[in-house]
Amino acid sequence: MSLYRFLPLAFLLLGAMGCSSHFDMQEICDEADALEVKAYRQKRSENYSKAATIFLEARSKYLEAHEIAVERNNGVFKGHLRLKLASIYAGEATCRRPDVNLEAEDWKAPSDLYREAVTWSSEGGFLRMERDMWVGIAECARPDKNKEGGDWKRAAESYRKAIKFSREIKDDEGLGANLRSQAVCLLEGPNIDKLTDESRKLLIEASRLGDTKAAELLSETGQRFCYGCSKQIDGDVRFCPKCGRDQVQAPKKEAPPPPREAPE
Repeated sequence: MSLYRFLPLAFLLLGAMGCSSHFDMQEICDEADALEVKAYRQKRSENYSKAATIFLEARSKYLEAHEIAVERNNGVFKGHLRLKLASIYAGEATCRRPDVNLEAEDWKAPSDLYREAVTWSSEGGFLRMERDMWVGIAECARPDKNKEGGDWKRAAESYRKAIKFSREIKDDEGLGANLRSQAVCLLEGPNIDKLTDESRKLLIEASRLGDTKAAELLSETGQRFCYGCSKQIDGDVRFCPKCGRDQVQAPKKEAPPPPREAPE
């Protein structure tokens, strides 16, 4: 991150200006950084419960440092700590997901943590991370994952928010995956027999962006739809008779599922 490269220079400039009050915050951050490294190490070893506990300890340290930074109106530290807190909340959320951690049973905990990550991402202007957190929230709400408290409509609304950010950051691959996931939620699972105009349009746009899973779902209908107006067309026509859109599409690679947290 460019912010990480900028931070040491900022510290030197602050010191040159005669300001030494940032060193106590740096000491707290150093302690938090060390805990964060341990947490990711445990996560990579699939010791998710242990990792979640250490993430929580690191989070407490980062929050302490952020409180001091806000009190002193230290913009450099505030920006740095927003990123760290968003990443920490995301890491802990992943480790508390029942589909990741077999010892976890509650989907509310990771959902709440993802929402905290959204707050910090939003304050820091980290659009891609904010998008990924909405995907995490959506996954926590999907009944095919959260059997007890899942809700397809709630999941679809979270994917809708993720779609907005994917468009904003111009991530076509992520957008395709988000569109297809929202369509699946509107269908209440991959139930293509429940296809509606809205879900069909989402799948068509996802397919146009190169999401092959969306294309496979559409193919199950045994019908062909226009890439432009989403209306059903004959299988052998090149130009849609309704809107005139050329149906020849350049092949694109499959969109991978978006990450649920910031890079470690």
